[in-house]
Amino acid sequence: DLLAICSGIVDSEKLATVTLAQWQNMLAINLTGPFLCCQRSYPLLRDGGRIVFLGSLAGRIGGVLTGPAYAATKGASRVWPNRWRRNWRRAASRSTSWHRVP
Repeated sequence: DLLAICSGIVDSEKLATVTLAQWQNMLAINLTGPFLCCQRSYPLLRDGGRIVFLGSLAGRIGGVLTGPAYAATKGASRVWPNRWRRNWRRAASRSTSWHRVP
């Protein structure tokens, strides 16, 4: 059994102009959605299933071409799977980032 976390939306709104609604929407889709998927699928995967997290380069370098909300969510999505894995040891997870290379 496998759950692949590969959801997300992107925006390039600048820090000075990003609205609270845009920020909250980004958090809801890029962090809350994957969290809920993992939480709800855990009972089905705990006996050897896998959860694979696909990330973004913005999570590593801060999003040169993206806005701060996107970079913040992708940075968080690189960290929280490791914490999740420590809490739920019976289900294995992989934290992976895939990037388009020119």
